[in-house]
Amino acid sequence: MKIPMPRRTLLTLAAGAATLPAFGQPARHVAGTHYDTLPDNALSQQQRDSAAPLVTEVFWYGCPHCYEFDPLLANWVQEQGANIAFTRQPAVWDAATRVHARLFAATLELGIHAQVHEAIFSAIHEQRNYLLDDASQLAFLQTQGVSEAAANKALRSFQVDSQIRKAESLVRELRVPGIPAMIVQGRYMVKTSNAVRTYGDVLDVCESLLKLDA
Repeated sequence: MKIPMPRRTLLTLAAGAATLPAFGQPARHVAGTHYDTLPDNALSQQQRDSAAPLVTEVFWYGCPHCYEFDPLLANWVQEQGANIAFTRQPAVWDAATRVHARLFAATLELGIHAQVHEAIFSAIHEQRNYLLDDASQLAFLQTQGVSEAAANKALRSFQVDSQIRKAESLVRELRVPGIPAMIVQGRYMVKTSNAVRTYGDVLDVCESLLKLDA
């Protein structure tokens, strides 16, 4: 079985070029070249209620580039510590992304997202367990210590349905062109272009954007 691939994964972010640059070195990051400025949106409203700058990744568990980016992003987020508020938003474009968005939202509802996030990526990309149906998701959650009843309840809950609708609306509102996508302070989306080619470039631009309104 092959996992269906949305057209909007960012093939330009080559895994072989994923070495992080030395942060803190002077760089010129320009609107329209390195990042886009976003209109007011749900994330910028959330930023107004946040004590720290908000950094959001839009991702899909089935995306190989999101999988490759994830450990680098996790290290970067850990380095930032309390200086940022980090969140993830699932991309919802089609049936496959919607199914994985449901699993993501269910793990949040169950309070186990931090513990199982890497395991979901591993199941899909290493074990070829694509988690694209209820049975495989229920079985996976049980391997993570969740009872069948609790997993069923979460996957079918109103709260999870609501989170999927919000994620779909946000991706549409922001016109996310591809994934992984990084959004800083709800106001800036890092571009992927000739000027922003590697995962390290993406995180470097994120650091610059965190300082724009400091």
